[in-house]
Amino acid sequence: MEPLPHLPIPDWTPELDASFISQGKIEESPDGCFIWTGPIFMPGGYGRFYIPSGEKGKAGRSYRAHRVIYAWLVGDPGEAVLDHICHDPLECFDSDDYCIHRRCVNPDHLVPTTRGDNVRRGLPGSPLWHPQGNSLKQISARGHDLDYVDPRRGWRESRVDRAAATARYRERNREEINATRRANRQRITYDPRPCLWCGTVYQPMRSDSRYCTERACINDRQRANRNKRLA
Repeated sequence: MEPLPHLPIPDWTPELDASFISQGKIEESPDGCFIWTGPIFMPGGYGRFYIPSGEKGKAGRSYRAHRVIYAWLVGDPGEAVLDHICHDPLECFDSDDYCIHRRCVNPDHLVPTTRGDNVRRGLPGSPLWHPQGNSLKQISARGHDLDYVDPRRGWRESRVDRAAATARYRERNREEINATRRANRQRITYDPRPCLWCGTVYQPMRSDSRYCTERACINDRQRANRNKRLA
């Protein structure tokens, strides 16, 4: 699966510039980074700059703050990935094990590059981090072989980890999954037919049903089968 394209960066306006400053509350660090202190996309992630649509009832969009400031001051990077050159994979973790430089919006610290080159730099988020890049990893964070490629996303996974994650998901959402299955189950109504034993017309529940479920008919069949076995 191809990665999703980046959203086009809106053109600079005085109103957007004021909103950018108010949302981010940028602080300059001693090493020259302009740290975005506003909302972020995920814990330890990139800065998130929200731009309203301006239309009633229509939601706005969120953009990566460092891409917005780069587009306004340097030029729209298009489909290129902006790599933070202030980010050192070996030394830039803070106390929460997240890279503070992801929130840097200083355009002098950003270099356009490809997705592959950016991924190969990697992050030493675990002892299994490979110093030459994530693409050279052979085992997952849980210690299993990366022996499966997701056909939709294109990334490598472990079949063991994938099965375990699926089992955990099904366990957490068992009631919801069963409710969906019941709602989607096809209900088939078969035409009434006579019972081959007693002749009573009944409503079959299965296509291969031959006998009715009347108690008297069931008891009679059981007695006949028992006598046949004892004969």
